[in-house]
Amino acid sequence: MTPAYGIGIENLQILRSGAGGDEPNVNLATLAESWVSNIASVQTSGTENYAHVMLTNDYACEVRDSWFQGGGVNGSGLDYGVYIVNNASENLVENNVFVGMRHSMIIAAGASGNVYGYNYTSGPWESNYPNDQTGDQDSHGGETYMNLWEGNIAENFWMDNTWGGNAFNTGFRDWCIAYSTAGQNDQDWNAIALEANTYSANVVGMVLGRPGAANIDYSLDSGARSTAFIQGNYSFQTGKTLWISGPVTLPASLYYSSKPAWWGTLAWPAIGPDVSPVNGVIPAQQRFLVPVKQLLPQSRNATGGIPSAPFLKSTIIPKSGATVLTFGVPVAGDVALEIYSLSGRTVATISKPGLAPGIYEEHLGAAVLPAGVYCCKLRVGTAVLSHVMQVAR
Repeated sequence: MTPAYGIGIENLQILRSGAGGDEPNVNLATLAESWVSNIASVQTSGTENYAHVMLTNDYACEVRDSWFQGGGVNGSGLDYGVYIVNNASENLVENNVFVGMRHSMIIAAGASGNVYGYNYTSGPWESNYPNDQTGDQDSHGGETYMNLWEGNIAENFWMDNTWGGNAFNTGFRDWCIAYSTAGQNDQDWNAIALEANTYSANVVGMVLGRPGAANIDYSLDSGARSTAFIQGNYSFQTGKTLWISGPVTLPASLYYSSKPAWWGTLAWPAIGPDVSPVNGVIPAQQRFLVPVKQLLPQSRNATGGIPSAPFLKSTIIPKSGATVLTFGVPVAGDVALEIYSLSGRTVATISKPGLAPGIYEEHLGAAVLPAGVYCCKLRVGTAVLSHVMQVAR
């Protein structure tokens, strides 16, 4: 096969509707040195697809700076994020946001030498198994090898055995939070899972779990454990970093020699046992949190990150219909959430005196917020933010 070269898709919005679909929204097949940049691929409520972007037999292509959002339903084999498959090699998937995927960063069928770098995921879940954990950074079989997941903030790092094994794949400086805003039973979820027929996996410089939350750091098949290299991973469960025989110096990146220009002013590297905080902010996460552009999920620290400025946004969890207010507190202080109807009636007031810095979520059911339009105000110290949201039931 002779690939086509230099084909780009840029600055495009895709809104997919309908009762299902078995094709990707963007299909890159037998291409080289081609790219997808700054697109928004969104499924309307109830709509499925195969993948948002699929790379098949591609070489040296990029998918970057984009937003991918699911439609709340994703049966088996549907609604993948960026899917690299069938001998695709040396492709880069970087600085993207994934919302509500079955598998956000998934690779299969012989794909090798690819990089998923510095992506942010929110609310991964499987609609046909809503209480189960899904593989977010996932090798899905067919002997994938020598791929890298670096600097991502995701639910987990999962090398599965669904369609066969994998070898020499690496997770480096990822924050695997073992949690999903769409999940319910996440107390025993895994940050790292290496299933049978996983050979010589590298799990290095990772951050596992969330502050104050219960989870399982590692689920390791005995054979996978015997060949894996596990080094320098920080656990929120224990508050410690696990080294093989004492701390070693970790590189900032395995594929960048210095901070890339697109990173901006955020700390570099952002994640790892050797930086403070260990769970820093990446540009894709910042892009997800700051704009009030998403219908996204008591008050709990959602990710443990600390925002640079206050923010307020709302979302609806598809399977429960609950409205969720997500808000950021950059410095410790008194915080209040106020919700009003359009007539000015006070619907709810939530006070949080002396709240620590962080990113928080407040769940509000239909009994509190029936269908309608509401004005929300967030008071953080002297700052006041307003946000209008529409709730449909």
